[in-house]
Amino acid sequence: MDIKPYLEDLERRIDPDVEKQLEAEWSAFAEGRFSGDIFSPRRGRTAPPGVEWPRILVNDAMEDFDAMALQQL
Repeated sequence: MDIKPYLEDLERRIDPDVEKQLEAEWSAFAEGRFSGDIFSPRRGRTAPPGVEWPRILVNDAMEDFDAMALQQL
């Protein structure tokens, strides 16, 4: 199984502005500036996948390192 198309899909979907905001939320939490009840940061928006991702069961991934990596993505 070739995982390169899936890694490229993930890379295309990364939005630097969204990641910067998420990092700012984590930094505020780590520096003690979080004032809410439960810290649960979320990305403001997500990009839809550009390829169809397979559903890989853990047991099926045990014998294939690429499938194992893909299952964890």
